[in-house]
Amino acid sequence: MSLQITKLEAAERQLSVATELYFRDSDPVAIHTLVAAAYNVVRDLSKHAKAQPMAVKDYFPSTVPHSKRKQISAWVNSFENFLKHADRDPAEEIELNPALTELMLIDAWGQYERLGGTLPAEGKVFKAWSGNLKASAPEIVELLGTELKRLGKQRFYEVVIEMMRPRP
Repeated sequence: MSLQITKLEAAERQLSVATELYFRDSDPVAIHTLVAAAYNVVRDLSKHAKAQPMAVKDYFPSTVPHSKRKQISAWVNSFENFLKHADRDPAEEIELNPALTELMLIDAWGQYERLGGTLPAEGKVFKAWSGNLKASAPEIVELLGTELKRLGKQRFYEVVIEMMRPRP
């Protein structure tokens, strides 16, 4: 059976799975690989749409002196390249920092939404977890989010995703 999807749908599916894995404290290597793949698709779509630049790979490098930009970009890309290729460095090791993955996940979901994508449940839960709620959200929403976060990342996901399920 074949599957026809758009690039934005592909990014959404990768981000959704990465988000679920993130909340389940699954393998950081798999999470980073999925996030990086989706991030790059969303970033490319953003360039074609002339949308605002993305934070991690576009804005952040622009904040350092011009002489350091290539170094910063190479560092950010080094993790995904390490996880995808072994042609030049088959014996190398790398220390993967999941904080970078989380920043890329925040950035990718935000840009996905700005490109016109409708956040699936996983994206909405992640948005609530990362505190990226609209400024116009009622204070009670923020308070509820704070209380639910006390459950921990995994339980937060389980409770909020269940709350979002359609009821008969």
